[in-house]
Amino acid sequence: MTLAVTFLEVGRRAHGWDEQNLQLLASARQISDAPTGGLTSAVKGAADAFLTSWHRHVTTLAEEAESTGDDLRGAVEDYMLTDDYTASASYDLSMDEYAEFHQNLVDR
Repeated sequence: MTLAVTFLEVGRRAHGWDEQNLQLLASARQISDAPTGGLTSAVKGAADAFLTSWHRHVTTLAEEAESTGDDLRGAVEDYMLTDDYTASASYDLSMDEYAEFHQNLVDR
């Protein structure tokens, strides 16, 4: 089984989550700016509570979207570091084997 991660595609997905975050933050601002002043006192309290709850909910969604984008970028960084380490360790191993092979030739 092979695991293949296309870094560019993961980056695009992270950017998509960033865009989602911005859209949700804009929505949260619109919700908090929604006027309730023209409502009667009988419904104004309920409307304010509704807008406050929705603002909190949408802001939480925005934070989660931002976190998802950050997590995806972190995963790409981890994959890249792992790939670099693996390549370096493989090179070191092959050089050690070459040195041992060369030493055996010299010793003959």
